[in-house]
Amino acid sequence: MPHAGGAGYIGSRVAARLLACGMTVHATRRAGDDEAVVAVLNRLPGAAHRLRWFGAEPAGQGSLDAAVAGCRWVLHKAGRGFEWCDVIEAGVV
Repeated sequence: MPHAGGAGYIGSRVAARLLACGMTVHATRRAGDDEAVVAVLNRLPGAAHRLRWFGAEPAGQGSLDAAVAGCRWVLHKAGRGFEWCDVIEAGVV
């Protein structure tokens, strides 16, 4: 399940919970994200095989395509960035 802002306050907690539930997580990150948070998430059980990071800027056309490719669900927690939703056919949660 991809979600934008995987290293942020909410995103990091969502990523940790999804990993704990056994899900594969595609998380996006931006320049300037807290590397300590990323390091903690990378050390969680299952992260080595089920956590993938993608660089993305929500306002950039097509910048989230790689993160959502092949995913069944998308969790979007921000107030904007829906211009890329047309690439998602499986569903938006």
